Amino acid sequence: MKVAILRTKNRNDSISIGALVIQDELTREGIAVAYCDYQTAHNFTHVLVSMTSTLDVFDIYANCRAANWQTRRFTAFVGGFGCQNPMALAPYFDFAFFGRVDGIISDYLRHPEKYSQHSFHFSNPHPVQLRQVTQCYPHTVIYGKNSVRWKEKIIGCPFRCKFCHYSHSRKYVGDGSFMNDQISASAEVMLKDIPAMDHKPGRITTALDGYSERLRFLYGKRITWDMVEEAMDFLASFKGNTFLKLYNITNFPTETDTDCEEFHQFWKQYTTSTIKADGRVVVDVYNTAFRPSLNTPMERCEATLFPEARCLPNKTYIAEQNGFAIKFTHNTKGAWSHLEDLISIRYTDPSVIEYIATNQQFSKLNNKEKLEQFNKMFDISPYIRSYTETEQLNYKVFTT
Repeated sequence: MKVAILRTKNRNDSISIGALVIQDELTREGIAVAYCDYQTAHNFTHVLVSMTSTLDVFDIYANCRAANWQTRRFTAFVGGFGCQNPMALAPYFDFAFFGRVDGIISDYLRHPEKYSQHSFHFSNPHPVQLRQVTQCYPHTVIYGKNSVRWKEKIIGCPFRCKFCHYSHSRKYVGDGSFMNDQISASAEVMLKDIPAMDHKPGRITTALDGYSERLRFLYGKRITWDMVEEAMDFLASFKGNTFLKLYNITNFPTETDTDCEEFHQFWKQYTTSTIKADGRVVVDVYNTAFRPSLNTPMERCEATLFPEARCLPNKTYIAEQNGFAIKFTHNTKGAWSHLEDLISIRYTDPSVIEYIATNQQFSKLNNKEKLEQFNKMFDISPYIRSYTETEQLNYKVFTT
């Protein structure tokens, strides 16, 4: 076998951690692994493509078409976390794998038909289950331009949020806490684990996911305001500056202005009544719009097309006192970008993917023009309406 991993446009032509794990395992088993681009892929017998985001489908589709992958002589495999709905890539790939492939990768490349429970041939797609693993990858891999030594400490998430593909596709394997401080500029840590940290990094990323306790408990993220207060008290006890990026999901089904007001009132009351921070604590609330993943209990739920509806202007301060600055960042994705997200997850007819990926004139339009033109050409109601429990999707990739 002449095996190569494709360098895709996303992540600045770098290789994802998942792909590096696969490369490391194949190398340990005596199989040389090279890197390729879309053109040089034709020099290999097996080409592996990792989708880190569902939006990768547009870039991959356009580049595979330009590089004539439909006439390929190599076997093309696609997988990764973003590989939720790859049906539009059928002309350019042979096999799609769902879930973790470490532990079986070399055998899978030789005999993909043996793993039909987790993989299908695009000429014969069928419902599959995501492959889970029960232990972390045991070896250290070298990541990124700075050659960071990375070793997996945890898999999955202890929450089972009803909209999150990551939560439902991974087993929770770890030591009881979730912290990743090796591969990004800021430490990634679950909010519940912040008070248990043995040091205070200068930059921290965490998630709240819901304006109110009602929303969070309704959809599986069981975080109380007391837990938020405890985490903030911990950060405030350290000298120096702390920058906390707090991801939050907006536009949930049943979300109301009352939920949003609860969010704002908490931060105003906390910064007023708390003991002054020893340093300065800046919290950047970074909103993203609700977009339920496949293979989750909420996969059929309505998603609002205009996610900016309840967002404040860019970088509005909710509160700034007692050493705290709570900053509310406007949703960076407008209606068109959010619609692309939804299409990449739910759409199974490749015509829409092809239109977005390859129509250069369309790509030059502004968001409003795109929406108007797209509405005239395609019915977008399947992506923004609610589904009944008995209604069948065009093609259901996963079993639940």
